Amino acid sequence: MGGCPPSFHELRSLAERTYSKIGIDTQLLLGHRDRRMTDKYADIRGAEYVVVGGKALMINQ
Repeated sequence: MGGCPPSFHELRSLAERTYSKIGIDTQLLLGHRDRRMTDKYADIRGAEYVVVGGKALMINQ
């Protein structure tokens, strides 16, 4: 697939969306005082990750 590896904030966004799906308080997990900041990480930003063979790959939509 090539390209650049995911940025720090892309990884945080993926973590927020993944942990949120299983009921974890992601505001606490990410250390945000304001829920609005956490909500910014919930945005998929036009791309989604798919696990293929144990590796997460970014798929542009």
